[in-house]
Amino acid sequence: MKIREKIIDELDKLSPTEYLSVYEYIWSIKSHHKRPMKKPREHYYNEVRGVLQFVEGDLSNDIICDREERI
Repeated sequence: MKIREKIIDELDKLSPTEYLSVYEYIWSIKSHHKRPMKKPREHYYNEVRGVLQFVEGDLSNDIICDREERI
């Protein structure tokens, strides 16, 4: 007997309340699989580098100054 047939046989034995639980479980499984894939982090790094190549000055010194101002 195939797994699908086994599942159908078991579903036939359920009450309406149990059907609802099974439906909610199936819905939750499907909703987790539809998340969009994230781009690898290396792409973000390259995008930031591309934008910062036109910025004059030293970004690390700016960050250090901002941190010192907060302290």
